[in-house]
Amino acid sequence: MITVNYPRHFAYLFIAAIVLILTQSGSTPHWIDRATFLLGLVGLLHATALALALNMAHAFAKRILFIAITTAASANVAMVGAYIESPLHLDGALGFLAWYAISSALGASAYWALVRLFWLRGLTKRSLLLTVGMCVSATLASLLTVGLVTQQGRNDSETAQALPSIFWWVGFSLSLWIFARGTHTANNMYLNNPLE
Repeated sequence: MITVNYPRHFAYLFIAAIVLILTQSGSTPHWIDRATFLLGLVGLLHATALALALNMAHAFAKRILFIAITTAASANVAMVGAYIESPLHLDGALGFLAWYAISSALGASAYWALVRLFWLRGLTKRSLLLTVGMCVSATLASLLTVGLVTQQGRNDSETAQALPSIFWWVGFSLSLWIFARGTHTANNMYLNNPLE
């Protein structure tokens, strides 16, 4: 059974957060727009942090495939979120928040499905709801935090630009950890009391 070494995963996520912050002001390849590149990088970094923390030997090609698919999906999630949000005809701050929330929920659902397909087959529909809820909540909390850090956009900050992605990462990874912890507790209770 494949499991995630969560202390190792969160350590890798810390390193990924530093990399993400450092890339906010860097140049991007000329053949791709900046937003698509950064969103792809977000997927690449989290998927790498997860793939490297799996308690399994080998499966190098499968890990690379998982990271590649996640990167491609992540690069396009904001565009799909905008397409879904556009029929709502929401303007200003409300439209911006709706777009962020929809993109966050869409990204969480797609990534959860990839994690389940490739690695954690025991994930349930209940864990999907937990993941989406935590990712959307984390994303909206990050927007509030960014507003405070930048004084509503008056101060530019590379760290603030990376916060929505970092908050989302933490929400996603915590949801997996909470589910794994609950499953582990339930299994231990069954093993200790098999007739109940």
